[in-house]
Amino acid sequence: LLYPLDLESRSEHIELDPLMLIINVVLLAPPLETLLFQGLSCMIAYSLKLKPAAQMVVMIVPFALVHFSIALSTGLRAGCVLGFYLAYVYSVRRRRSFQSAFWTTTAFHALSNAVFVSLSFIFDPLVVT
Repeated sequence: LLYPLDLESRSEHIELDPLMLIINVVLLAPPLETLLFQGLSCMIAYSLKLKPAAQMVVMIVPFALVHFSIALSTGLRAGCVLGFYLAYVYSVRRRRSFQSAFWTTTAFHALSNAVFVSLSFIFDPLVVT
């Protein structure tokens, strides 16, 4: 996430370009974060022969930490809650194939980010320049 969306984490003077926000948050972040936080984390956890619950934790923690670096509310909302769902979706779909896990998780992540960005545009005028 390249733009902070929480009031607590940004100055009143920051102006965000809506097109760049959409490109970064909806189009670029989901596939990159899926590869890094679900794909790589799952591969590491699996190679360590961790149980499924531990594999989920290995996927959630780094995802949450990155989102907590933006703001507390982002860490809770996106890092923990969304992180849990993304890890779960990835774990379930990974049984079929990597491609299934990657694309399903990426689509779910992009949709979630699109909803959040849309709501931010509506309810938080500081997001839009």
